[in-house]
Amino acid sequence: MVENEKKRRRKASGPSTESAEQRDRRREYKRRWRAENADKIAQQKRVWRENNLEHDRERNRTYMRERAAEARTAETRRQQKAEQARARYHADVEASRARAKELAARRREADPEKYRDDKRRYNKAWREHRREEINARLRERNRLDPSQKAAAGPPVL
Repeated sequence: MVENEKKRRRKASGPSTESAEQRDRRREYKRRWRAENADKIAQQKRVWRENNLEHDRERNRTYMRERAAEARTAETRRQQKAEQARARYHADVEASRARAKELAARRREADPEKYRDDKRRYNKAWREHRREEINARLRERNRLDPSQKAAAGPPVL
């Protein structure tokens, strides 16, 4: 397949009409011209390289600006979504509280004695379930700061 590709390319470019002597003369001319103009060629290559570097730097700056803008947009969008979620949550909580108040008012109107008994039972169960937590808070509240104890000195009897 490689041979066929080479043949196809040779046919596409057409038969060579120059002789070996002409090819050698052309190669020699190119070699001489490149030797005579080496400094111009080097200068041109430096200019191209500098232009390419500047172009690459500019492209990179543009890319980084775009990335920063995308990041800012994403952060703003994330904050907006979080704010919307908080707003929905608070709206749901408020609706739930309002509904609970309505139901409690209906139960209280329907049978005030049963409502009070249920409420007492619920509060007692809640305190029993969280007894350790409540006692720990009370102990923490009543505890003195150790530095205050040291400054006060021994208790006076």
